[in-house]
Amino acid sequence: MAQVTLTDVQKVYGHTTALEGFTVTVIDGEFVTFLGPSGCGKTTSLRLVAGFIRPERGSIRIAEQTVSDAGRGVFVPPEDRGVGMVFQSYAVWPHMNVFKNVAYPLKIKKVPRAEMVRRVEQALELVKMPELIDRYPNQLSGGQQQRVALARALVMTPQVLLLDEPFSNLDAKLREEMRLELKALQKQTGITIIFVTHDQLEAMVLSDRVVVMEAGVIQQVGTPREIYQQPTNQFVADFIGTANFLEVDSGEEGTFLVGGPRTPLPVATPGDNRRGRMKLMVRPEQVQLNRSRGILEATIEQKMFLGDATIYLLNIHGQNLKAKSQEREEFGIDETIYVDISGEQFFS
Repeated sequence: MAQVTLTDVQKVYGHTTALEGFTVTVIDGEFVTFLGPSGCGKTTSLRLVAGFIRPERGSIRIAEQTVSDAGRGVFVPPEDRGVGMVFQSYAVWPHMNVFKNVAYPLKIKKVPRAEMVRRVEQALELVKMPELIDRYPNQLSGGQQQRVALARALVMTPQVLLLDEPFSNLDAKLREEMRLELKALQKQTGITIIFVTHDQLEAMVLSDRVVVMEAGVIQQVGTPREIYQQPTNQFVADFIGTANFLEVDSGEEGTFLVGGPRTPLPVATPGDNRRGRMKLMVRPEQVQLNRSRGILEATIEQKMFLGDATIYLLNIHGQNLKAKSQEREEFGIDETIYVDISGEQFFS
């Protein structure tokens, strides 16, 4: 397997900078997700690693080999980089059965027939599809076609596996199944994986680390727990999970809500001694509801039952706040209740 290092990479399309100063290292055997909204540059970064496009600046290393260095004019073609890629579309050939689809890259490399059969069967075992080797794509479900694409990438025994939103065309149940199987596959093979998605749940479930991106720039790199609990800026806090941002003022006696009664909040103050108006991030699960007592008075404007929890949209002195409650006690729309909150993240 292999480590992947991108250093100060820049990619420009016309007058648009798709990536700027992109620097990250994916450790050998690690599962790293490039996460961000559409247009943030995550697929561009994947295509640069694969060798489908060239950067304007910076370098890329896979294992011990420099595969791209704009300054020195180094550029290794995709077929010599030792990577496998699975695209958003399944990209399986409808006129070929499963065996021929998976064997295609081996055929291009002129691998002997006996070796080809062995490696195809091995790849199909990895994706749990050995019994479907003779079927055609129109006889397969969407999830099975995605596994064929995954087997085709694995059959070349790549050092690095690149996945570009591979589950986006699957329904919710299949997506969940494929996530579990992909994680098990990665554990079994130890392969280095770079996964691209805009789906934060996929990133949180699958990744050892997550690279959060916006407008071609890395905003934060960390474990799923780190970026959820300790976001470095408001963009990351808002993009990962659900976040409330309460406008607060600092005062001599502590931090106070903006608007309405200036009620002291028992939350940690910013460690850098910032003063004035700030935004306090509060996750919905950090909001506690009670009919009889609490720090703040709130009115319930909406509620959504999710099965294992209920989401309430609250109005607190003119500010909206989402609360996630797993309590059996149910509150009604327009009901006035009391709220306790906790939070330690402040943004200017």
